[in-house]
Amino acid sequence: MSDLNVKGAKLNLLNKDWYLLFTVNVIDKVQEDFDIHINDLKEILDGSKKEFFRNISYLTWILVNEQIEIENDNKTEQQEFLSLPAIKRSISNRNVNQCFDASVSAYT
Repeated sequence: MSDLNVKGAKLNLLNKDWYLLFTVNVIDKVQEDFDIHINDLKEILDGSKKEFFRNISYLTWILVNEQIEIENDNKTEQQEFLSLPAIKRSISNRNVNQCFDASVSAYT
């Protein structure tokens, strides 16, 4: 039997391709940190522009660090997790829609 190699929604950020997956860990963290049911995820992305940038940055940070966690499970040399400020510095008006699209695609 071969291992299932699941790849999530692709997002290029910080000169790297990330594959965003909504794992149970991500769902638990989103529900806990945003105090919502996962089915209400759209609501946190429908706020004001300020809220949108804050929430999409936070969601992207959760998803990217989940990929790092998954990769670290299979390696002896561990990759460091990215900080939220590092993610926020990498998201701008030029790529915020890509972050949104990849996050939504990973969820659906």
